[in-house]
Amino acid sequence: MADNEIKKVLLITIDCFRGDHLHYNGYGRKITPTMDMLAKKGSNFFMAFSNGPHTHYSFPSILTSTYPLMFEGPKIGAGRITLAEVMKMLGFKTVGLNSNPFLSEYFGYGKGFDVFNDFLSGERAKKKSTMMVKLRRKFSDKSMLYKFLRFVDKYMAVKKRRTPYVPAEELRSRVIDYLKRYRDEKLFLWAHFMDAHYPYLPSRETMEELGFEDVNDFKKARLFTKMLNAPEKVTPEEVQILINLYDAQIYTVDQEIREIFEYLDENGLLEETLIVITADHGEEFGEHGDFTHRVDRDRPALYNVHIHVPLIFYSGNWEYDDVNKNVSLIDLAPTIVDLVASQKVKKFMGRSLVPLMSKEESDHRAFYSEHEYQESEIVGNIMKERRKAIAYIEYPYKLIYYEGDSSYQLYNFEEDPEERNNLINEPNYQKVALYMKEKIKEHLREIEMSKVRIKMKKLKLA
Repeated sequence: MADNEIKKVLLITIDCFRGDHLHYNGYGRKITPTMDMLAKKGSNFFMAFSNGPHTHYSFPSILTSTYPLMFEGPKIGAGRITLAEVMKMLGFKTVGLNSNPFLSEYFGYGKGFDVFNDFLSGERAKKKSTMMVKLRRKFSDKSMLYKFLRFVDKYMAVKKRRTPYVPAEELRSRVIDYLKRYRDEKLFLWAHFMDAHYPYLPSRETMEELGFEDVNDFKKARLFTKMLNAPEKVTPEEVQILINLYDAQIYTVDQEIREIFEYLDENGLLEETLIVITADHGEEFGEHGDFTHRVDRDRPALYNVHIHVPLIFYSGNWEYDDVNKNVSLIDLAPTIVDLVASQKVKKFMGRSLVPLMSKEESDHRAFYSEHEYQESEIVGNIMKERRKAIAYIEYPYKLIYYEGDSSYQLYNFEEDPEERNNLINEPNYQKVALYMKEKIKEHLREIEMSKVRIKMKKLKLA
């Protein structure tokens, strides 16, 4: 950074935003004009990855620079220090705004924030309840009546634009309110936009503005139901409709970011503000046989469509370059602290990305992306133990391990960017596979040791 002190840090995270749907990253559609501008003037990471394919398993890395399966899992508790806590120690007011229940106070995400609003109380929470909650208790989810009523509920939700999150316009308004309130103070503000998350419900005006054919509510409800219940039956034409709706929602968020940027610009705050934009994970549109980023299956996916995300750093006073190397979001919090205070945090497992942005470092970074899943087989009345799914990425290779059946998948990014050709049994790749298997074993040992250390600490405090 130049000599100007950073007095405002705005961390914007966008749920389900695929890295390859940012126009600056090479996406054909110009659906991200604001973020493209920030990427062009700031530093853009073309190959950034989340450390989990689902919100619950990606955010520990984003906000605590730790792996999600360590320290007793994804709940933010003992053993983890949050970025908000560090920023508070550095003299910043801290504000957190999000409406994803996985990022609520219940899971510890309010830790370190002076103001934390997860929008899960009062009337809004009551409105999130639908008739399906009651129906699940009365009817089998295999029954025709249940399926019909579920469709009716989905249709009514689409028709009334009943989303389980705070819309981008409202969240943007809250962000600007806090920027005004703390205009003369140092501020760290995290805002999580949910609009790119299913269900994709852009306005008719947005669809028309982008030149996309609008879709009536009945067709949306039918298509959403089909992609979740029978993904193998979704046609290529229907896939494109879903992508149109998704892209329109990304554009919706982009335009609200533009409003925030314009407020900062008009009020002379850009020079003292660091804006960081990223996502918790991506979204699948049939590339590997499914849709969205579902975890209610036996083998959660860790393909690039699920974990490749945008990562942009911008300030009105910037001197760093773009980066075309593999990195992960475990390095995000250390980078922000480095840019703000040139300090390191002992409990952060990641490393600052500044050396890559300043060209002092030029290598890809190795990292893990991971998840837990529950096998569907029930023994007696007890669901089988949760299993781990772990990907180790060391360019140009990715090895995915599924604990449930002890299986592996090996892919070569350079030769097979879409991850179609599993090389795990290929004779020429056995040396690579053996090396990467050892890396995963080492990581599994670290996961267990981290849990032991927390238990020992609790025993000492008891």
